Amino acid sequence: MKKLITKEQLHARNIEIAKEISNIYGDEELTCIVLLRGAFFFGSDLCKLLNNIKIDFLISTSYEGQKSKTNLGYNLISDIREDIVGKNVLIIEDIIDSGDSMIDTINIIRLKKPKSITVVSCLKRKKMIKFIPSDHFIYGFEVGEGFLVGYGLDHNQKQRELEDIYTIE
Repeated sequence: MKKLITKEQLHARNIEIAKEISNIYGDEELTCIVLLRGAFFFGSDLCKLLNNIKIDFLISTSYEGQKSKTNLGYNLISDIREDIVGKNVLIIEDIIDSGDSMIDTINIIRLKKPKSITVVSCLKRKKMIKFIPSDHFIYGFEVGEGFLVGYGLDHNQKQRELEDIYTIE
């Protein structure tokens, strides 16, 4: 494994992201929807830096082992519980690869008629070519190819707990 992003870099960028979000929404209430399981650590750290929030969780799958399952379709396991009609929604993700799963997630959230949708992802692949159809799209770091672990990213449910992000060579 090779260290790609340190916990210090993650923390510093999370502070910057929180400021960007605050600049967009000011004192308005936000409903943060953390996509589990991968975004748990990022979502937890980011939400601690925000004010006037509600937190909910959505669980879906698009990975198996080291391979993306986007060609198998979107698999929603557990939907949100909060009523988000007319609310500002912040979708918090660990990594956006192609963008397909995020587009599916946005489409599900849009059916619930929120006022706005902002997507925040800790990581974004350089190869991501899909347009993310949201009011705002914020990401922490752009990364290349390679399988990543740590800070919520896993390899078969292991190595999520690592404080830094590593690439598996």
